[in-house]
Amino acid sequence: MQAGETGVNTIRIYNPTKNAIEKDKAKVWRQMRNEALEKSDYVVSVANETGGSISDEWKTYRQTLRDLPTHKNWPNLGDDDFPNEPGKDEKWDRERFGPRV
Repeated sequence: MQAGETGVNTIRIYNPTKNAIEKDKAKVWRQMRNEALEKSDYVVSVANETGGSISDEWKTYRQTLRDLPTHKNWPNLGDDDFPNEPGKDEKWDRERFGPRV
């Protein structure tokens, strides 16, 4: 057997504590993502009401938020994984806004 391969009879250990923490992280990240999407709905509403268009920055921001659960680091996102709202110079800060799990 090659290094790094697992055999058919490999024992897999279920860790309920670790699984619960991962589930909580995902729940918190989803809540934060949903709040950011709701907060940015005004951009879409204003564009629709005025007949304007939505900038590519806002489209990308909202799509990135929607795609977070499929991110390769999910649910262990780093500071650079959560997108910043367009037009904000302030970098997203886990200490202020991140999950507390």
